[in-house]
Amino acid sequence: MKKNSQLLLIVIAMLMSFVSCQDENDLGQFDEDNYKEVMKDFKMKIDDAQLPASLKNSTDAYALQAKTQFSILKESATGFSALFEIPNNAESANINDMKSINIDKNSAGKNYTWTFESTTINCSVVEQKDRYIIKYKIDSPVYSGVLMEGFIKKDNSYAELKMYSSLNKVTRLKWELNDDNYILEITSEDYSLIMNYNLKDNSGNMKQFIDGKLHSEYQWNADGSGWVKFLQPDGTYITHSWEAAEN
Repeated sequence: MKKNSQLLLIVIAMLMSFVSCQDENDLGQFDEDNYKEVMKDFKMKIDDAQLPASLKNSTDAYALQAKTQFSILKESATGFSALFEIPNNAESANINDMKSINIDKNSAGKNYTWTFESTTINCSVVEQKDRYIIKYKIDSPVYSGVLMEGFIKKDNSYAELKMYSSLNKVTRLKWELNDDNYILEITSEDYSLIMNYNLKDNSGNMKQFIDGKLHSEYQWNADGSGWVKFLQPDGTYITHSWEAAEN
């Protein structure tokens, strides 16, 4: 448990230190400027997700729970999305042997290396026709090995991450984005959280599953009203609703 906590602190500290990559393109093989732009647009879409104003102003106890859950989920999504970025102090080198990272030889990419306190991070970013593939390895006093691997599509329509821990547990994150909806899914061994958010009117829905069973569900409407459903010990559900608050 202590090692996992230390690893989590390392990841959080890494997230806080990340900024957009500022390196120049190298030989035209890997378009870093385009990668930077893709990441900028991706994070902007995530950050644009907001609750309706009347829900933000609500003092209803269950509306407050919905706001809290939404805030936690949004901050988690924003934080983990920072793992797609490269700090501007990273050293870079072209990847000449794609076989070494199990990637198609027709791809182009770079290895980035930097140090944070006592941790060395190596990140490979590979460009393919429709996506960027990212893989992190770290060497630290509490964990050494693959920390994360995933990909993001160039049109920002989909991204996926797998996070690994020292106990060989995997946490998966999926983002699905289009002009109308934003779907976020976080899953682990026995837990999953899914949010479906309407980018047009700020309405949305969140579902929490434990051991494959729906544990709670939050629904909020464009006008700020909504409801929440909780699983009871006897296996039934109880529902509470709230009205839209005045803006």
